Amino acid sequence: MEQDFGVGSVFSGRRPEEGKVMLTALKIINKDVLYVNADMNNESDIKHLIDVVLDKFGSLDVAVNCAGTVGENAEIQVATQDNFHLVFNTNVLGTLLAMKYQIPVMIERGKGSIINISSIAGIVGLPHAGIYIASKHAIEGLTKTAALEVAATGVRVNSISPGPVESKMFDRFLGHDEKNKNKFIAMMPNKRFSTSEEVAHTIAFLAEDNVTAITGQTITIDGGYTAQ
Repeated sequence: MEQDFGVGSVFSGRRPEEGKVMLTALKIINKDVLYVNADMNNESDIKHLIDVVLDKFGSLDVAVNCAGTVGENAEIQVATQDNFHLVFNTNVLGTLLAMKYQIPVMIERGKGSIINISSIAGIVGLPHAGIYIASKHAIEGLTKTAALEVAATGVRVNSISPGPVESKMFDRFLGHDEKNKNKFIAMMPNKRFSTSEEVAHTIAFLAEDNVTAITGQTITIDGGYTAQ
């Protein structure tokens, strides 16, 4: 994807130093990109983020809601309220609040695409990950509900549900354990993890203006795992 797409882009995060590193890398492929420090648990931060987008570019065409955390892996019988609030505030409340402010500006324009990053954890169950599983099921429900609420306005809301993706986050989920990683790979019909690039290309597809009939849907990127 080494090209300048010619579109203005804004991304956010709550780690300024990492954001600056990412900004430098992104400017190689898109000069018109901006970083905004924002915590997706904080409603005022989200409102400010949308205001920055509108002030800089005048409209919001595509929104990708991908803030997420795994939390602590634990059986339900030893689950804690602290872990529940950590995971749900980031994964669910963050997505809800983001759509709260994204939808009105897209409706005003008469079109837009919201893409929520979920997980196959929103489709199946996994032992020792009950809180994370519940949070991703909640995102699937929010996506479908939002899609139905705005279907007649030209705004689309979909989700992408990746399976295991080669990433630092999934490595943490596995406990940095090579045996756990190999165990997961053995369960995958295609015998490999997906890549961030494959997820990015799927996002680009849902962002296109020529797929306006696709809304309220989940696209899985899981090498066939959920087809079993």
